[in-house]
Amino acid sequence: LPARAPWRVVIADESAANRAILRGAVEAFDRRTEIVEVADGAALVEALIAGEPDIAFLNVQLPDVTGAEALAFARTKGLRTVAVLL
Repeated sequence: LPARAPWRVVIADESAANRAILRGAVEAFDRRTEIVEVADGAALVEALIAGEPDIAFLNVQLPDVTGAEALAFARTKGLRTVAVLL
């Protein structure tokens, strides 16, 4: 991960409660982090490609497109984001 701050983070989960838990954990580590939250696979693909995050927390069972499928597609576009599949 980059030494610079703020980091760019994507949190993808259909559950607002789960996104809030992950957001809290990330912000506890570094409050300067830029966080984008998405609730479905289509929004995830857009966030990954447009935002080029440093790290992404991805639910593997998102509506529309799974986190793994979205990541695989973004990788074909050259994305090098570190991903944590949940």
